[in-house]
Amino acid sequence: TFEGHIAASALEASLFKKMAAFQIIQTFFVSAISGGIWAELSNILRSPEEVINLLARSLPAQSTYFIQIILVDTFVGLSTELLRVLPLGMAAARRCIGPNLTPKERNSVFMFLHPLSDPWEFQGAEIFGQAVLFFVTLFVYATTAPIMCPGGL
Repeated sequence: TFEGHIAASALEASLFKKMAAFQIIQTFFVSAISGGIWAELSNILRSPEEVINLLARSLPAQSTYFIQIILVDTFVGLSTELLRVLPLGMAAARRCIGPNLTPKERNSVFMFLHPLSDPWEFQGAEIFGQAVLFFVTLFVYATTAPIMCPGGL
């Protein structure tokens, strides 16, 4: 039907499924397989019957890429989320250019700029979709690259 989702929670659940599937397919499978094929391209062309064995040897080497993704997202992404860098910047811009005559005007949204008294909604689908990618990566590479275990948890 053309009615859309009935509730906001159904919309969030649908968004989470799509984000998790996109993260797993695009970031995990495409990056790992294309990186493995690219690293072994000359060997694959030399002996095409050994493609499975060549990829099985080259895919564990892709774990450094995923370690970097996990560490950067953990230390940069979550720290900027905890420090609220973007909301603070938007509130400062709102305070400089927005109307500040009455308390109601100071606490209202002005040209997409929110004051600090108006917190943003929790973006659960994006955050949990990224967490699913972390756990999939952790489970796949836990035996071949155990250094990923502390970063993924």
